Amino acid sequence: MAWKAKSSEAEQAQAGHNKSKDAFAGGTTGTTAGARFNQVARDMEEIVDRGYVVVGSPKDVAEQLEHVAKTLNVGHFMMLLQYGNMSKELTKYNTKLFAEQVMPKLKPLFSEWEDRWWPKPMDKSARAVVPAFRPAAAE
Repeated sequence: MAWKAKSSEAEQAQAGHNKSKDAFAGGTTGTTAGARFNQVARDMEEIVDRGYVVVGSPKDVAEQLEHVAKTLNVGHFMMLLQYGNMSKELTKYNTKLFAEQVMPKLKPLFSEWEDRWWPKPMDKSARAVVPAFRPAAAE
């Protein structure tokens, strides 16, 4: 009987090994990309409603980002201020609005915390000495 129990365990292990990755991961791996694609928001209104992007006036954006920061306890954001076919001029305008009207409203968030994650310049004594550039043609 011991052999049969081991065989049963081996069969169960083999059966588990042959299960799709989705059975172990709750259906979130690439093996059901088609099914997941059908659940993804496709129109802009739904994309915004689901919180995939933050859009709106500078006041709206600041409020949404403050909510995200406080809800997720996030002190650093990576922003994409240009997307799709935005022109260079529109991107510059968008960036200017963000810098002048959104960032100042977010700056006080978590100001009581020491920011250990933002890069700081090295002491000059610790920096490598970089020789002056001399084009090969000049020699």
